Formats: sequence, structure tokens, C-alpha cells
Amino acid sequence: MAVQRLKFKNDLGLSVFLGQLLVQLIQQQAWPVDCIIPVPLNPRRRRARGYNQSAFLAYAIALQTGLSYLPGALLRIKDTRSQVGLSAEERHLNLQAAFNAKVDLVSGRTVLLLDDVMTTGATLRNAASALLQGGASQVYALTLARALLEEHSSEDPVSPAPTRGQQLDVQQSS
Repeated sequence: MAVQRLKFKNDLGLSVFLGQLLVQLIQQQAWPVDCIIPVPLNPRRRRARGYNQSAFLAYAIALQTGLSYLPGALLRIKDTRSQVGLSAEERHLNLQAAFNAKVDLVSGRTVLLLDDVMTTGATLRNAASALLQGGASQVYALTLARALLEEHSSEDPVSPAPTRGQQLDVQQSS
């Protein structure tokens, strides 16, 4: 599957093609976003893999749409364990306080947060919460694919993303 090749096989050329598909969805949704921010990988995983597949996708989208590409606006500040094999609650707890937004880059911005795969939404919720705490006015989230928690395995970890945006319930902490 293309997502696995992008994520695990270093097939970064796919980011341009897959980015084009996501651009079509962004245009259909007519989201009023002014920048795109990829979800950062755990630094240990980033070093081991050598790249962040979400950053490559976000960059391809930024080039095609003219959105500001802000890969350093969201930082992963907690060394989290892999989400594979964790329950929804364990995923949420694993990612609590894992992200921090750079206020000078996100304040007042309407952000498109991009990740490659969504399973429970814990990563997107926690990342979006950090962006809102950093002053972003709104956060829209987009993923390339959706993994089913109960079917998540190394053989077939993802299913196609829905064709319509899915709203995540994100609360801004005071």
C-alpha cells in the first residue's frame, strides 16, 4: 500500500502524488487555512527513520497550494513510546503534554495540521490542543489514511481516509 511505502520504505516520491490527492480534498472543503504544520515525530523515531513522512506530505501540499509551510511551529517535547498496540486510553495518556507550539509562529493563525495516519485521534487532539494553547485561532486536521484500532497490524495497518473532514473534539486548556 502507498501509505506503508511512504511511511516505512522511504518512498518519498509518493508524497507529491499523495499530496495532490489531499490538495483536492482541501479545495473541496474550502477550509480557510493560512498555514500547514506537520505532526512532528518522536525525535528518536525521526533519527531512526531518517525523515518525517508527514513533513514531506505537508511540504508537497504547501507547494501546490501556496500555504505557509511551518514544520518548526509544533515541537514534540515528550519522548513518547510507540502507539502501536496501545488502547485508545493508553494512546491518549501516552501523548498528554507531548507537544508544544511556538507562539510567535502560530498566534492568530488558522492552521492545517497534517499527519499521515489517524487511529484514535489522540495525536491530532493533543497536537491541536498545543497549537490552540500557543495562540492559533483555529486548527483543521487532515490525515492521509485512517487505521482501525482493532485491525491495526504490520500487515495491513491502514484503511483509506474518509472523503469528508472529521471533526475532532479539542478543548483549549486555560
